[in-house]
Amino acid sequence: MAAWTLFRRFAPKALSAPGTPGLPAWPGLQRASIRRKLWLLSVLTVSLTALISMVLVIALTWTQRLQEAREGYQLKGRIVADNVVPAVVFNDPQTASEILRTFVNDPTVLRAALILPGGQGFAQYSRSPVQTTGADLSPGDSQTLRIPVMQSQTVVATLLLDYDRAALYRGLWISIGALALATLLSLAVSLYAARRLHRMIQDPLHDLSAVMKRISQGGDYSMRAPTDVAPEITEMSRSFNLMIEQIEQRRQALEAELAERKRMERQLEHLALHDTLTQLPNRNNLFIRLDQLIATARRSHTQVAVFFIDLDRFKQINDTLGHNVGDVVLRETAARLLALTRASDVLARIGGDEFVIAMPDASLASAALVAGKIIDCLSQDMVHDGKALTVTPSIGISLFPDDSASIVDLLKHADMAMYHAKTSGRNGFRFFSADLRDSMVRKVDIEMHLRDAIRNRELFMVYQPKFDFAGNRLASFEALIRWRHPTQGLIPPGDFIPVAEETGLIVEIGEWVLHEVARQSHLWERDFGLKVPVAVNVSSRQLRDGRLEEIMASAIESTQASRDCLELEITESAFMEDPEGIAPALKRLQEQGTKISIDDFGTGYSSLSYLKKLPLNYLKLDQTFVRDIERDPNDAAICHATISLAHSLGLEVIAEGIETPSQFEYLSRLGCDIGQGYYYSRPVEAHECSQWLDTRAGQERDDAELARRTLAGDRA
Repeated sequence: MAAWTLFRRFAPKALSAPGTPGLPAWPGLQRASIRRKLWLLSVLTVSLTALISMVLVIALTWTQRLQEAREGYQLKGRIVADNVVPAVVFNDPQTASEILRTFVNDPTVLRAALILPGGQGFAQYSRSPVQTTGADLSPGDSQTLRIPVMQSQTVVATLLLDYDRAALYRGLWISIGALALATLLSLAVSLYAARRLHRMIQDPLHDLSAVMKRISQGGDYSMRAPTDVAPEITEMSRSFNLMIEQIEQRRQALEAELAERKRMERQLEHLALHDTLTQLPNRNNLFIRLDQLIATARRSHTQVAVFFIDLDRFKQINDTLGHNVGDVVLRETAARLLALTRASDVLARIGGDEFVIAMPDASLASAALVAGKIIDCLSQDMVHDGKALTVTPSIGISLFPDDSASIVDLLKHADMAMYHAKTSGRNGFRFFSADLRDSMVRKVDIEMHLRDAIRNRELFMVYQPKFDFAGNRLASFEALIRWRHPTQGLIPPGDFIPVAEETGLIVEIGEWVLHEVARQSHLWERDFGLKVPVAVNVSSRQLRDGRLEEIMASAIESTQASRDCLELEITESAFMEDPEGIAPALKRLQEQGTKISIDDFGTGYSSLSYLKKLPLNYLKLDQTFVRDIERDPNDAAICHATISLAHSLGLEVIAEGIETPSQFEYLSRLGCDIGQGYYYSRPVEAHECSQWLDTRAGQERDDAELARRTLAGDRA
């Protein structure tokens, strides 16, 4: 009712509908000014809020206070009732009165009395001298609680507790006063809000007026009046904006079309000449700008250095960490190279992980200096997601006009030099030379003919014997591949094996070698009755291929060779490329009867940890230590230490490269187990091995006869 009274007081007569006194006519309210609408809304909202809040607070306060008071007095009375049980049982009114006097600390307790079951008063406490009987103790402004005093489930007395309700009413009036104060504060806030709303209505009008003034004075027809305001002002703003749009529509359309055309032209030109990932110039842009540098160098008789940069093992990052991380590496590489180049230099990405830098006014010395800076810069770790990524570059360098006057040839020659740097160990740079060109041509020629050699059966095997130091007996063979070209004759393994490794042909060649060696081993076993082991070199590509076990099983099954007649030799470097992935496969092969040796020990990583991880039977001492064992104390010490280490690990030692009797004697004194080298024989074809096999067969027959006679003598 209070809210409606306020509304009737402030609402104008025009808002009352005819014939329905007391009810507002909403169409009239809609025609009222915004200021009056907001004012009425504020008053109604605050009044209704105050009324509802007051009713709720009074009701909640009343209920809560009564409930809390009754529970509190019940708890206090229950405690006192429990304490006076002994006094009532032993008929001690004085003690009971003393206990009742504990209510003296609670000013709201008016009286307390113990009434026996017969209605007689037993003890009492009162803030006034009035005596209490079994009748009701309560005056008009008090409330009495009756609490039974129990002894063994028997009511021995009743505690009458009379408390003052006037204290509760006082608290309630205080709450009502606070509510009234809150209501006044709400009304004050509503008046302030009404004033603020009034300004919010006026501000859009001022903004609209200011826009009109700026357009008329400055001629800027791109400006627009705000439309997100009150409906009345919105309609006015829309009409104004429509007028401005009609004036400027044609001009804006033409400007937009022209700007879009220019933007598209710039974008297409940029895409045609720049790499989308790094924003560096691409191959087309490189050719244009390199042609300009060469023309300038030709006129000024200076040199231009072309750096061909390739990131080492970048494919491994893409394969293991994903192309997103690879893109991060490429962008970081581009940024670092850009920081190294001069304004006159040209830096481009021509594809994949390949970058090119063209540097004018260069010399051999300055090019080498810049290449060193590039290696130092790119070799620093790149941090991505808290992980350090190490990327190293291989760089090839060609010079204009010394190496070529053609852009295509300069890039090709720099690419050749880069490839040479990569095959020389990576993380380095090489200059192009005529010898390098001839070497690359030779490698390409070998690769082309090597594919034909596999199909035309131009490859064949030779075998080098290994002899036991103790009895100077044939212990095993090492199978070595050779290539007899129909026109070029014998091609050294050092020429075609690296090419086969790089191109992946080594996997196919290795499979053929295993089948061929297994076949030959079976023939020797059939013809001589001997199981002579033959060791086969296994490349890192074969180990990573993952089919070595399958190929071994296929070779043994198809040739009916004995599994223990095939041995495998792997190098330190091949194992260290993926020790965790290679070791389990070799372990399974060893468990099936295949013996394994580590080749070229001491020339690679020489890590003792892999000797523990790898399932090895033999350790091959590299010929670089054997060659000067008599003259070089260091080589002698290394051989002695290696043999001792191998024996302590339960491995036999094979010394390769023995060429002289003195080397043989020295290694024999050191306790070497097996020897191999030109001292015994060069590698020969299979049909030339019959002499050693005959000798070995005769030795085994002699051993068997000696054993038989010894056994017969023992029995006799």
